[in-house]
Amino acid sequence: MTHRMRHLGAVFTAMVFLAATPAAGQEDEATPAAPAPAGAAADPAATPVPVTRRPDAPATPVDTARTYAVKVGQSVALELPRPISDVVVADPETADVVVQQPTKVFVLGREPGTTNMFFVDDTGEVILNARVLVAPDVAAVREALRDLQPASAIDIKTVNESILMSGVVQSAADAADAEAVVQAFMGADTSVINALRIAGDQQVLLQVTVAEISRTTLKSLGVETSVDVGNQTLQTVTSFARDVTGGVFGQLAVDAGIDSIAFSALEREGLAKILAEPALTAISGETANFLVGGEFPLPTGADRDDEGNVEVTVELREFGVSLSFTPVVLANDQINLRIATEVSNITEENAIDLAGVRIRGLSVRRADSTVMLPSGGSLMIAGLIQNDEFNRVEGIPGLMDMPILGALFRSNQFQTNRTELVVAVKAFLVRPIEFGPRMAYPTDGFVPANDLDIYLYGRLRSTYGPKDGEPAGEPYVIAGPSGYMMR
Repeated sequence: MTHRMRHLGAVFTAMVFLAATPAAGQEDEATPAAPAPAGAAADPAATPVPVTRRPDAPATPVDTARTYAVKVGQSVALELPRPISDVVVADPETADVVVQQPTKVFVLGREPGTTNMFFVDDTGEVILNARVLVAPDVAAVREALRDLQPASAIDIKTVNESILMSGVVQSAADAADAEAVVQAFMGADTSVINALRIAGDQQVLLQVTVAEISRTTLKSLGVETSVDVGNQTLQTVTSFARDVTGGVFGQLAVDAGIDSIAFSALEREGLAKILAEPALTAISGETANFLVGGEFPLPTGADRDDEGNVEVTVELREFGVSLSFTPVVLANDQINLRIATEVSNITEENAIDLAGVRIRGLSVRRADSTVMLPSGGSLMIAGLIQNDEFNRVEGIPGLMDMPILGALFRSNQFQTNRTELVVAVKAFLVRPIEFGPRMAYPTDGFVPANDLDIYLYGRLRSTYGPKDGEPAGEPYVIAGPSGYMMR
């Protein structure tokens, strides 16, 4: 840190010397000092005279510092109890001092920050230990914010070396704009604390729909013949046609003494439907997370202890339906959404066996995006159309290519996988329901079946019907709000 020493010379040295020295021949009588000539008084605009501190009079430290606040580009005047000769400024880049008179100085604010100053007299004693806080001038910032957002009530204060923003704005976009204005006025190095509150309804309900249709078609035809010639066995086809799980299907074996023929034929179609519709609510600017599923162990490493036993390290991985999003409500009920959603389930596809442990895989549908929606608006954020076709022919080289008879020496397999996936989102600005009405729940109207219903009628549940006196024929609907008032 840079230190600056300013030395103030005694302006009245000659006058004090004449007053203290008696005239010749008048040692027993005090002679009054001659009046100071005009113009001998201290000139406020005069340049201070440097004075070197005497080594035999070290400065006395002052433990208690007095705090003075000054704005950037402004000054404050300090009155001192007696004349000074030295001024020590710890950080002249933050604040500086101008000496106008021996007992009056001006402290100038240059940059935001904190520094201290020591004012010392000619005996080396510290007259004043001043702690100077230099703060930005926020008056211009307040005026700019009033012109930019007249409907908002924003207050700007300086806290040490930071700027504190408080008050109420109409939307999250107004809060971001106000912070940008303050940062532009104060500079990039100034810390801005945003404590603004947003008025109005700022809760967002997000509904995500993950819909998938997967269709699989498998056709397989194979023939395997085995002929014993002496002690040798000739096998015409290396393997049977197998399904995706590795199991042999559709075998028909015919034993003809030394010969055996196995036929395999299969035609299979599969259809899978996956529909997940998670919903989650969060306050504007906050992140909400949602997970329905579980965790399964996944081996991540193995180690052997001193006794030779193998210790397997297991990590738990989440699966199921998860949703995470961060909404930011903007002007005109526009909602900025940062979304991450996933639908996953445990599958045997791509599973492996490692050291006697079956490690299964995950089938995952995941989407991560940032979108802009109005309240009540919908948007498809992800989609997939996939069509996979697999053809395989196995047989004995040469024989499988013979006309007509070659079909006895080969196996054919054809498989197609078609997938259509859509991920859509819908957002609402919501507010809690008022006191009084009861919310409707999925369990309303459900009655567990008794033993008579289970064993005699085969029923697993019962539902409420019309009450006494209510007209029959109309479906009975449980009344009640859906949980949120949407707009």
